[in-house]
Amino acid sequence: MLGMLSGMATLDRRVQVLFDEELYERLLAGAEADRMSVGAYIRQAVSDRIDRKRVDARTALTRLFAWADEHPVPAPTPEEWEQQKEELLDRPSVRDIA
Repeated sequence: MLGMLSGMATLDRRVQVLFDEELYERLLAGAEADRMSVGAYIRQAVSDRIDRKRVDARTALTRLFAWADEHPVPAPTPEEWEQQKEELLDRPSVRDIA
């Protein structure tokens, strides 16, 4: 986990990851092009991936709710649907993306 101390990130977890030669060379080239260490480059890539997945999930959820709003069924009532949406958004599997 990254923490903040005097404006600088404190790195307190170590992960060992093995790469084949080709992928490592690509990592090294990307890091050098961005003037970053390989470790910082990997951390940024992981952070970007997690953020992108969250945005993708949030977009899918928004589209689902919009579709449901455009295609109502006889029940539940709009008020019930709003309550159901709130309950869905409170689920642990959805809470982090909403």
